[in-house]
Amino acid sequence: MVDDSIMELLQREPKWQVGYLESVAIAHYGYQPGTIAAKNKYIRAQTAMEAYLAKHPDDAYTCSKLGALYVQMQERAQGIALLEKALPLTSEKMVLYELHYHLGIAYSRQGNLPKAQDHYQSAAELPIMRKLKIAAYNNWGNLRKESGNIVGAIMLYQQTLEIDPSFAVGYYNLGMAWKQLGRLDDAISSYQQAVSRDAHPVVSLLRTTWVGRSGNGPETKSYLCRSISKLRIRPAERRECRSKFDRLSRGDRPSRTT
Repeated sequence: MVDDSIMELLQREPKWQVGYLESVAIAHYGYQPGTIAAKNKYIRAQTAMEAYLAKHPDDAYTCSKLGALYVQMQERAQGIALLEKALPLTSEKMVLYELHYHLGIAYSRQGNLPKAQDHYQSAAELPIMRKLKIAAYNNWGNLRKESGNIVGAIMLYQQTLEIDPSFAVGYYNLGMAWKQLGRLDDAISSYQQAVSRDAHPVVSLLRTTWVGRSGNGPETKSYLCRSISKLRIRPAERRECRSKFDRLSRGDRPSRTT
């Protein structure tokens, strides 16, 4: 494993230190969902981890990875049982973060929102590098919004943006929350921030025209057309975006977007 190799290297070179990079250093195409599915990597990973866990049943790290995989493969009860089992087995902060984070996902998909929120909160409160906790804050915010606690959701979305001002999904989610509070100018501003950072660009642009405005005003239409032309999307998607905007301009209701 990579971690073991690093430990061996540090033993040989004790003056070396382990650091981290703020942004993504390597984009590994082998971990793309399509590649994983095509090579049957889920089943292969499951088989390998189950064999290892049979010999090392108290390995919390493997429990975390396998439990998360079970949840991803829709084996939620099995995944939750394994993740819960591992919680008292470790004091390593990063492993605990993964356990709580994946339990948040699992209970959310199971429909148990209070438990999901508890685990996201536990993950967010762990003393690890803040940037690693953005996903926990964001998902916790989504559950607060779903539960009707819009102000609480906004606080968590703002937390993600305080940690990383370039986190486009945070702006998008913040826009949806502002819209639910009727703060339409704030919502539009947040969607525009999301557009400029390339997250959900088509959806964010369309929402900019839906929020509290008819979409017929020349200023709004001009902004939308300029922005569409700058998007890094395929020509077919650009045409679809313009088509949806035209339908909105005629008064058609937009389809629900989640």
